Amino acid sequence: MVSNNYDNGLKFLTEYSAKVTQIRWTEYKHYPTGSDGSNKARVITDYGFTPEVLTLVEQERETRPGQIKDRVYLADGSKYSLAKHHAIRRANKLAALQEHDKALNDYVRRLLNYLNNRPSNRYTEMLKLLPEAYETLEQELPKVEQRELRKGETQEQARKAVLRVEEQQKNLLGAIEEDPVPFYAPTEEGRTVRLFGCNQSLLFLRRNIRKKLTQDFTTVDLRCAQLAIVARIWNIPLIEEFLATGKNVWEHLAKELNSPYEDEDEKDNTKAGLKKMVYALVYGGCNDKRGASEREGRQVYFGEPQYSNLTPRFMALPMIKALYQARELQEAKVIEDGGAYDAFGSWIPLQYRMIKDKAPQPRPQSVLACQAQSYELKLLWPIVEEALKSDRFAITVWLHDGLCLDFRDSGKKEQILRRLNKKVAQVASELQIQTELEFS
Repeated sequence: MVSNNYDNGLKFLTEYSAKVTQIRWTEYKHYPTGSDGSNKARVITDYGFTPEVLTLVEQERETRPGQIKDRVYLADGSKYSLAKHHAIRRANKLAALQEHDKALNDYVRRLLNYLNNRPSNRYTEMLKLLPEAYETLEQELPKVEQRELRKGETQEQARKAVLRVEEQQKNLLGAIEEDPVPFYAPTEEGRTVRLFGCNQSLLFLRRNIRKKLTQDFTTVDLRCAQLAIVARIWNIPLIEEFLATGKNVWEHLAKELNSPYEDEDEKDNTKAGLKKMVYALVYGGCNDKRGASEREGRQVYFGEPQYSNLTPRFMALPMIKALYQARELQEAKVIEDGGAYDAFGSWIPLQYRMIKDKAPQPRPQSVLACQAQSYELKLLWPIVEEALKSDRFAITVWLHDGLCLDFRDSGKKEQILRRLNKKVAQVASELQIQTELEFS
């Protein structure tokens, strides 16, 4: 699968097909892969290899790297060695470090420098949990199939979706077994403070599989971070007042829509779907006539007939209506001002989408997304600051509005967490954002 995160995705496929072996691929569309279950990508349908080669590839894919005898490197055919393994890790690290200059500001550079210089031993200990991760993958696959079927896909389409997810996640787990250390990089444009994985790592695993691998770490999240942030900076008192009560917003919305929220599977599906709908609305994923996209609605409620009128009911909810109206005002303001300031005082200029034979189209949604993401980092910065000067704990995984921590002395863990919680709460209070840390 080739993502379109980079503009040269199609160029790569075309050049590979011309210079290596003739391959075929699909158009650029949504596929159920990745950590959130839905990415946009082109999928290779014909690798250009003979059936004999494909059979050997499949046999090797079904075997974990550590179980393969007489391994060789594809690039030059040389035998696997620990020295070469470490050399590849150093090369990956160097490639990540060279991206630091693209960071938006000094906060992001300091975070990158910290994350990309973590010792590997904190991650190699994770490898003992790989069997559990593979088991979790097997448990996830029937859920993928059921979700596809409930969205109205055929049995064959659902099965293909399962195979795509299985292949991608097994490839990731294999890469993690080879080298579990994740490396991070900023975006090419450097417009957002968000960081992304630049090697195959646990950052791209589906959430439940990643949780298995990181179960020995302490996971830290900001409660309803994005919703709380936009409620403050877009001035939406109705949402702020609700979040201040500490009630679960996803459970509240589910009840308002009479949707299933009882057992854990129902809760996970409904919450995931509602998040898709709400954040599609926050970042301009739906227009003024259609409201939340029907695609998102089907993904939440699996195309059940009783939810066929989901969009108008969703958009009629008081909190959703207030959110939509505030977003419209903010988009208009960004267009009028030509951009907006982020949480660190940096200006985010408005960009335009160039469409052939049409006037340039403004993209205020991108500005609003970058602005909100900057507040995520500002809220979590006290944890980064503590980690930079302390050897009693370390940030092992960075997940945008959350992270994983590892403690040198488990006896000091609760004390440190209380201190971090207090520092983040102070920043949230200063920014008047109704969020707090959640630990698991």
